[in-house]
Amino acid sequence: MPLNRTQSLSLLFLIFLLFVNSAVYVLLYREEHSPKLLTVSFLDIGQGDSIFIETPGGRQMLIDGGRDARVLRELSGVMSPFDKDIDVVIATHPDADHIGGLIDLLGKYKIGTLLESPAEGKTATYRTLKNLVEEKNIPEVLAEEGGEILFDYGIIVEVLSPPIGTSPNTETNTASIVIKVTYGENEFLLTADAPRQVEHRLVTGKKDLVSDVLKAGHHGSRTSSSNEFVEAVNPEHAVVSSGKSNSYGHPHKETLDTFSKHNIKILRTDERGRITFYSDSKTLSVDKGRSVEK
Repeated sequence: MPLNRTQSLSLLFLIFLLFVNSAVYVLLYREEHSPKLLTVSFLDIGQGDSIFIETPGGRQMLIDGGRDARVLRELSGVMSPFDKDIDVVIATHPDADHIGGLIDLLGKYKIGTLLESPAEGKTATYRTLKNLVEEKNIPEVLAEEGGEILFDYGIIVEVLSPPIGTSPNTETNTASIVIKVTYGENEFLLTADAPRQVEHRLVTGKKDLVSDVLKAGHHGSRTSSSNEFVEAVNPEHAVVSSGKSNSYGHPHKETLDTFSKHNIKILRTDERGRITFYSDSKTLSVDKGRSVEK
C-alpha cells in the first residue's frame, strides 16, 4: 500500500534522525579513539616569527605575529573561521617583525592573556600595540625565567629566559622570551631572537635544553645557534623562520653548516611555507609543505 503524505514525512524524519545519530556516533567514536595531538605550526609570514600552538583539548597559543597582516591569512589555515579566540599570545620582544602583526590580530581576535618581554620598545609599532592592549583591557604578564603555563594533557610551557629582574632598557633580542614546550616525550625549544650570549647562559646554567625541535634563533642568523647550544639541545629538526630573498641573508651559511654538521634536519619557511608538527606525546610527525615525514 502506498504511503500517504504524513507517513512519508514521518519516514523521512525517522531516516534523518538515524543519519544524525549515526553521524554523532562516528564523531564521538573518532574523538574517543583518535590520538590526542598537539600541533605546533611555524607560520609562513615572511621575514619574522609567528608560531601557532593548539593542544589536544583545543587550547591555543600564538607566539609572535610577524610584521604585518599576513598572520591573519596564516591563522585562517590552522583555525576554524568561526574561532576568534586565542587563549594566550606571547610577544617575545618588541621588534616589529615579531609584534607588528599582533596589531592586526587584536582587531580580529579576542585574546585571553598577553605574555610579554620586560624589554620596552621605542617604536611607533610598539606604542600602537601597547595602546590597543590597554584599550581592549587584555591582561598583561611579564615573562621571567621559571614561569610556567600548564595546559591540558600535561602540556607544559616553561619560560627559560629572560632572567628575573631583566631591565626594561635591556637590548630587545637579549630580552627575548625563550620557551620550552613539553608534551610527554616530545619537546620544542623556541628561542625567538635570543643571541649567543643568552644561549651560553642557558647552557652553563645547566638548563634541560634537549628537544626534538629547535626554532633557530634570529631567523638563522650567525648571531645565534652556537655550536655549544646546538649540541646541548641535540634536536632532530631545526626550523628557520625567514622570508624569501630577505635583505639580511638569513639563514646564514654558518648556521646551516652547524646544523648539517650535527645531522639535524633543516626546515625553512622561505622554502616550504607553513611547517606543522604533530605530537601524540610519544611520536612526532611533520607536515613540511610538500610531503609528510614520520
